[in-house]
Amino acid sequence: YINEDGHLNLHRFQEFLTAFSRNDRNSFLQVMKDEEYLASKMGATGIDDDIESTVKNTIGYCGLRRTVSCS
Repeated sequence: YINEDGHLNLHRFQEFLTAFSRNDRNSFLQVMKDEEYLASKMGATGIDDDIESTVKNTIGYCGLRRTVSCS
């Protein structure tokens, strides 16, 4: 459990946040892929070819292991 007698177990909480951030990132990337696909079908411009660079430029993901550096 994350909560043990009213105290936060930091190790388990870190594992939870790591799994949560991985899932959140995967969901975000899937949405970006879907938007890129729809934009290509509608002839829209301005969509980055590289989804990974879009993620880095948009939200940065500061503090995660596989991240860009945030200043």
